[in-house]
Amino acid sequence: MAYLLNTYLPGHLNVLQALQRVHGIGRSSGLSLCAMCGISPNTRVSKLRPAQLEVLGDWIEDLYVTQAKLKRSVRSNVERLVKAGTYRGFRHTLGLPVRGQQTQTNAQTARVRRVYKRKK
Repeated sequence: MAYLLNTYLPGHLNVLQALQRVHGIGRSSGLSLCAMCGISPNTRVSKLRPAQLEVLGDWIEDLYVTQAKLKRSVRSNVERLVKAGTYRGFRHTLGLPVRGQQTQTNAQTARVRRVYKRKK
């Protein structure tokens, strides 16, 4: 088990799969990180040396916005839309689809359903 950028990476996973556990790193960015660091994506995390983990962490911090910074920026963008009173902000506050998807049938699971109990 390795610790990288406030995330535990299980030792039994490949480096590519483990990097995807870091919020903000997907498959394509994980592949490019492995190529830049000279690490095979199929190498197990348990086989990595501490120096290689440090290099991976440095590259991620230099190139990508991850973890709390990414969550904070997304939250601030949504808050900006809500504060400006835009249609997208309104849809965000209601928990409805924002990008024009139909809502009669397909958004039933995405919509926030509120069930109120009757008072007796």
